[in-house]
Amino acid sequence: MSYKIEKISPEISNHLPELVVDYLNGVEFLKPFYQYTPNINSFKQIIEDRKKHPVNRKALVETLKEQYKSISAKPELDVLLDEKTFTVTTGHQLCLFTGPIYFIYKIATTINLANQLKKAYPEYNFVPLYWMASEDHDIDEIQDLYINGEQLDSEISYSGIAGELLTTMLSNFIDEVEEKVKVNQELFTLLKKAYKEQENLANATRQIVNDLFGSYGLVVIDGNHKALKQSFSEVIKDEILKETSAKLVEEQSKMLSEKYKTQINPRAINLFYLGGNSRERIEKINNAYQTINGKFNWSEKELLEEINESPQNFSPNVVLRPLYQETILPNLAYVGGPSEIAYWFQLQKVFEYHQQFYPALILRNSSLLLNASVQRKMEQLDLKSGDLFKSEQELIKVFLEKHQSYKGIEEEKKKLNQLFESVLTKASSIDEGLKSFILSQKAASEKQLENIDKKILKTIKNQEEVNIERIRFIHQFVFPNATFQERKMNVLDDTNWLGKELIDVIISDLDVLDFRLNLIFSS
Repeated sequence: MSYKIEKISPEISNHLPELVVDYLNGVEFLKPFYQYTPNINSFKQIIEDRKKHPVNRKALVETLKEQYKSISAKPELDVLLDEKTFTVTTGHQLCLFTGPIYFIYKIATTINLANQLKKAYPEYNFVPLYWMASEDHDIDEIQDLYINGEQLDSEISYSGIAGELLTTMLSNFIDEVEEKVKVNQELFTLLKKAYKEQENLANATRQIVNDLFGSYGLVVIDGNHKALKQSFSEVIKDEILKETSAKLVEEQSKMLSEKYKTQINPRAINLFYLGGNSRERIEKINNAYQTINGKFNWSEKELLEEINESPQNFSPNVVLRPLYQETILPNLAYVGGPSEIAYWFQLQKVFEYHQQFYPALILRNSSLLLNASVQRKMEQLDLKSGDLFKSEQELIKVFLEKHQSYKGIEEEKKKLNQLFESVLTKASSIDEGLKSFILSQKAASEKQLENIDKKILKTIKNQEEVNIERIRFIHQFVFPNATFQERKMNVLDDTNWLGKELIDVIISDLDVLDFRLNLIFSS
């Protein structure tokens, strides 16, 4: 299948929040909240600054080798022992069947960034890395799948962390998904194989991502490991004893909120406790500590002892997870979506306090897939690419104005208003008491005129019903369930005519540092 790519600026597509657009445009207000501009030349300084923050590479590689035991075709891991090797990282939840298609775009962007850095700085090695958020426990966020216009619910009843969910619990859902997949059978078979071969969701996700992206050198890491968290134990203790991060995030957020809506709200203690197949928030009450459900209790001394002996039992939340990532990885940049980039801006002071490297922030590529059916309807309606991002009603209005002689009643409204103003002036000179009567007649006349307009538009719409249905089809395709396509559509969707080849297309043809929206047309 052949294709072509067209790029649309964020100002036209309107798919990015104001903060992110301002960041990409180098707006002065935001400059105190980050250190590096998102371009290839910045990485010369980024590499030098990262060198000042060494990590335990031996523990990192040993942990990765342990985590890859069940994977046959492994990526090269020993390269991470080399001090001239750095990572570029993205992270995501363990969504079923890869979840929304932007997950694919996110990892492909990370791979492209590593490739581009290797070309620019050949004396170094750059490893693209996917951080599995295996400790997340909000299963409701990941158990749905939107495919071929239908929302499928796995109906999983599970309260533990996502990574430990047993794949045997997915058997019925796998069968349900299989019934819906008509075109991308080869890709579905690959995903299904991982769920059948691996015991839990973390291992299955690692296999899926490795099968899809391993040939590009991508490494998958699960931060839920004792050896890795040992490197983070001093931060965990500081969080317990001083509750520093909440104050710092609130201070940063207050400054940001002068212009933007902030993304995250810190807790006094930004840690969870992993125990009894659950992940519960830790809170301090008086001089003692407990999980929010009261199941686990500690004195300060007992809690510090457990941090020393079992750091794997402590799980950072969204405030501390980025810091944890940078503590254990020789990382240069984080590739994230718009919301992620926004909340990283709230964390800079936390990094400064812990004297940890704060990486470059790179917005992931965004894409819109447009198949032949959509293109045909666009041609029939004479719609341009920029029109796709208008609301359904705006699209209908644009079409009718372009293809119908009727232009609405705005001119007639002006004339009616002028007429009544003239009458009101004359009547008021006779008796001021006539004013309210005349104004009521004016309102009634305006209402009648609007009813006439609605009747005419309804008649036109009935005449143009075929074309209006085409508009509705296009809008639903771009915004399924009123959500931008990449946040709903799954890679298995029949309208993804490229199938697994989509990965090759976006890795070979998308520019990681071109932040415009990519429209990918079949041709």
